Amino acid sequence: MKKALIENRVLSFEDFHDGEWAKDLFESTEGSIFDEIINDFMAHWWGSSRMFTLPWIAVNGVHKVINREDESIDSIWAEYLKFNAFNGALWKLSENSYCSIYYAYENLVVNLLSKISGCPVRVTDRNFFSTFVSHFDESTVGKVWGSPKVSLAKEVRNSIVHNGGKATEKLLKLKYSGLVEDGEVFISASVTRCLYDDLKPLVNIVINEAVYSKSS
Repeated sequence: MKKALIENRVLSFEDFHDGEWAKDLFESTEGSIFDEIINDFMAHWWGSSRMFTLPWIAVNGVHKVINREDESIDSIWAEYLKFNAFNGALWKLSENSYCSIYYAYENLVVNLLSKISGCPVRVTDRNFFSTFVSHFDESTVGKVWGSPKVSLAKEVRNSIVHNGGKATEKLLKLKYSGLVEDGEVFISASVTRCLYDDLKPLVNIVINEAVYSKSS
């Protein structure tokens, strides 16, 4: 039986979606040829954050319904944690939200590149990197595709999706903190929140570069 990693603080599942940041990004790119791509990406990230907050929403809802001053949200959360099924849901929710956030980011990059190049592009294409650097500055490609944080997220995703949750050889060679134990990948709610924050500035970079490349 696999061991599950459970982060037992209700606030760990509080909403992390940055609505103001999303609004600013929409406004700064409005009217570009990338509107649909950016809309799809933001819808995906918004939906991922809504999925992630379900435990927090549920416990807060119960707390409001019972309306008892002597009953804290933390005490209600502690009661939920007594159920193995709830713990299992938290485990997989954190993991799936992590993957979902990364999927959307990767799709954003690929879709922007496909739009700019005028033909479908896939990460598995042999010429993917050369296509990337032919349309974007090489330092930009290094930041948004080859940075340590993106490389780590990529291998965590590969480990979960393609390797049954066991760390790939590539992941084991990367520098990480607390994501692998006894060869198994463990994703906590806090790690998922950090991924969102880590990728946000890279989203700005790749979108702004794409818009600039088509306006120059």
